[in-house]
Amino acid sequence: MEGNRKWSRVLPDNPQMMWGHSASPLLIAGRLIVPIEDIVALDPETGKELWRTSYGQTWGSPVRAEIDGKPLILMANGRMVRPVTAR
Repeated sequence: MEGNRKWSRVLPDNPQMMWGHSASPLLIAGRLIVPIEDIVALDPETGKELWRTSYGQTWGSPVRAEIDGKPLILMANGRMVRPVTAR
């Protein structure tokens, strides 16, 4: 790691999210998970969007978990998402 920026993305504003973008990104299963209006998975090397799924508004950061050896993304609103398939 050289510490040089490889890419950047502009996050959309959502006036319904009164607290702004308060959640931290999560690196899991080779994907950079960014909780904005939706959960967005980015390729950490290129910044390319891999998938996007709606999860409902929440104010907490996503948490990494494993069930039966498979990675899961847990959200503060009770939703779970598989990082590879977005389901």
